[in-house]
Amino acid sequence: MSDKELLQKLTETFPDFIRQDYPWPEPYCENPDKVRAIVLGTDPSYKLKRDVEFNKLQYVFEINSYKTGPHNPYFDSILENLRLVGLDLSSVFVENVCRNYFTKVTYENDIWKEAAEIWIPRLMKDLDRRFPDKNIPVLMTTEIIYNVLLNDVAHIRTSRDLYKVESAVPIYADQNK
Repeated sequence: MSDKELLQKLTETFPDFIRQDYPWPEPYCENPDKVRAIVLGTDPSYKLKRDVEFNKLQYVFEINSYKTGPHNPYFDSILENLRLVGLDLSSVFVENVCRNYFTKVTYENDIWKEAAEIWIPRLMKDLDRRFPDKNIPVLMTTEIIYNVLLNDVAHIRTSRDLYKVESAVPIYADQNK
C-alpha cells in the first residue's frame, strides 16, 4: 500500500483524527551499517501554540535540529536515556509507529491504538527490509507503544512496574508483533 493509499484508508477510517499533511517525517538514521538499536516513537503530531502555523517535520522527532543546536524539545530526554545505555544518534534508527500526523497528540487521541494496528504491518515490513537479520533490539519511547506491540495484553505491565525492575526488560520476539 502506498503512502497516499494508507493516508486515504486512515482518513476514511478516522475522518476527524487524521491531518492531511504530507509528506510525513522521514526516519532518522546516520549510518545504517552501524545501527545498534531501533527507537520507536508514536507519531509526529504535536500541540500547536496559539497563533503558530502548523509545521511539518522533515525527520522523525525533528532530530535534524541537532545539526544546528543542542536542544530539541521532542527528543532531548530520549537522547539522554540512549546515552545512559551507550547509544547516540550515530548508532540508532529512529522511526514512529504511526508516520502520519493526527489532529490530536497521542495521549489525547482516542483512536491512536487502532490507527497503530493499521501501521504495524507496514512498520514490520520496513524494519525487516532494513534489518533482515532481525537481531537489533527495539526500544520504545512510551508505554502506549508497548501496549500495541505486545501480543498478549494479559501480560502488560505498567511503566511504573517496568521501571522498578533493575535489569533489562526484554520482550521476546514471540511475545510481540
